[in-house]
Amino acid sequence: MRNHLPPISNTHRKRTQQLDVPIRTLLGTGPSNIPARVLQALGTQVVGAQDKVFLNVLREVQELLRYVWQTDNACTFAFAGNEQSAPEAAIATILKPGDVLVVGHSGHMSVRIERIAEAYGITVQRIARTDSDVLQLDDIRTALETYRPALVALVHGDLSTGALQPLSGIGEVCHEHGALLMVDTIGSLGAVPVYVDAWGIDICYSTAEKCLSAVPGLSLITLNDRALERISQQSNSPLPAHALQVDRLYRLWTSDSQDDELLPINLLYALRESLRMVADEGLVECWQRHRNNAELLWFGIEDLAVECPVAIEHRLPSLTVVYFSNGVDGKAMKRHLLTHYNIEVAAAAHPDQGTTWRIGLMGYNSRAENVTLFLKALEDALRILG
Repeated sequence: MRNHLPPISNTHRKRTQQLDVPIRTLLGTGPSNIPARVLQALGTQVVGAQDKVFLNVLREVQELLRYVWQTDNACTFAFAGNEQSAPEAAIATILKPGDVLVVGHSGHMSVRIERIAEAYGITVQRIARTDSDVLQLDDIRTALETYRPALVALVHGDLSTGALQPLSGIGEVCHEHGALLMVDTIGSLGAVPVYVDAWGIDICYSTAEKCLSAVPGLSLITLNDRALERISQQSNSPLPAHALQVDRLYRLWTSDSQDDELLPINLLYALRESLRMVADEGLVECWQRHRNNAELLWFGIEDLAVECPVAIEHRLPSLTVVYFSNGVDGKAMKRHLLTHYNIEVAAAAHPDQGTTWRIGLMGYNSRAENVTLFLKALEDALRILG
């Protein structure tokens, strides 16, 4: 019998033009501009999930991630997700309702960790900064003794404050008190030293599009044996967020049956290429490039009498927070840079701070020519609008 289908509606059948995106210099909180060789890798033809070529891509991505994180962790991989996905996966897999999580409060990135944990019924205790841009080891030790948490979460490079949290010695103190240490390296991985194993970090995560200059859409995570042991102890508990369970996500990298749930093949091509670029340059050289260009920016800002609220010894080289005083309209100057120079910078993390900018020099964008262009544009904007 012939099927009788309703007539096709053409209400939403719109003719659109081929995509034409302006070329911006992205000096904000990410994403960073993507190098040509990474874009080329993104466009590489798809192969099957069990093709030996793709399986080799997975192995190479894991090895290169271990390099940038300076870890030997077997459980090191990437999965599809946004900036919230990796911390949520770790929290949902490792903790259970009623567990205590201590969060080092630094800015909106630490607040995000708190909100995720509270949504899963975790008891959250906050360590506040005292008289410094960063948390002090003694304050962390006091919180461990007071709250006896299962997990301590810290943000290494906070993209809301522009401060770089020292991590040496914290993992040892956490382990002395029976707690795991989880560190957010979204704003720091690839730009400053990160030593997962040497610093005793149990869970570490990041994203692809910041200082690695890969394509947005991938979360990166690594866990050591101590964290995996904690997960195994939770195996009999009914865990929420099935799609974000770390052990299940990792099995996609190691199992022979990926047909039902494919990995983001082309995004992994691009990530592999961005990690190759870091390896080609060398980690130490990559860190030094970010530092050199950050100092070029900092000294140039001083010459323009623009304030930077974070002490230079605590500044994050990949993201600098600046403050305009004397009634300068920061929002108008931000529009000026975009209109006349195609430069995009980020507004303050809090909407009411209209005179504050966040300037990113991440990954591929951490280049002296970008700093020179930005300082010229800023000087021009201050002359016209300041």
